[in-house]
Amino acid sequence: MDMGDIIANSFKYPLSNWKRFLLFGLIVLIYELPVQIISKYLDVSLYLILLIIPAIIAYFLMTGYQLRAIGSSLKGEDELPALNKWPQMFIDGLKVFILSFIYGIGPAIVLGFGFILLITGSTVAKVLGVIVLLIALLLFMVVYLILMMALPNMAYYGDISAGLRLREIYTKIKKIGRLEYFVIFIILIIIVGLLAIASGIISLLPVIGLVIASIIVIPFSNLFTARVYGLIYKETLDEEVKDPELQVENPPEIETP
Repeated sequence: MDMGDIIANSFKYPLSNWKRFLLFGLIVLIYELPVQIISKYLDVSLYLILLIIPAIIAYFLMTGYQLRAIGSSLKGEDELPALNKWPQMFIDGLKVFILSFIYGIGPAIVLGFGFILLITGSTVAKVLGVIVLLIALLLFMVVYLILMMALPNMAYYGDISAGLRLREIYTKIKKIGRLEYFVIFIILIIIVGLLAIASGIISLLPVIGLVIASIIVIPFSNLFTARVYGLIYKETLDEEVKDPELQVENPPEIETP
């Protein structure tokens, strides 16, 4: 499958099962609503603290389902996987969070240091702050490039350690072709960025805008991205693993939710 086919296939994938797509959208909405309310009021109260609980649960279910979609894509399935086995989906989301945290903590520290330099007031410090922020941006880009292959590797082998095997991940990137891999990354960033802009514009509509963005636009972006990750990784398996028993540990069952 060439680069154009991967993008085209990934565009169709989120809408391969409307019922599951909308159910996933409800999970996204349960996450987005508390986040928007908390960010709007920004005061510490018992009610706002309680809103964090459903947001956290929904976040892990959301990222867990994305990992399930990656695993389903690795198996060659063209339809969205079932939303079932909720405890396992929650645990998978926790794995995604841990892996992303491990890779992202370094760039995040650099980013924070850059902001500290910017607000110290010294002209030299501000210049250094801008340089540090640019370095942080570059580091985040590198992290994104790694996660594009690390997340599918974790989905394939079923444990977090697989997502940390950098040598193995780099070998797979070379199999695809470093230039082609980077081009797919750029295309993915552009498409996801445009979808984020669309989501932001739609969200300006009172209430209904947030609902539409959460149930349709954001889920589409998340599942499109998961499909791209899965199909890219699958390209590295064509000549690698022949025994289907070795592929995708604990594959999700395809059931009607």
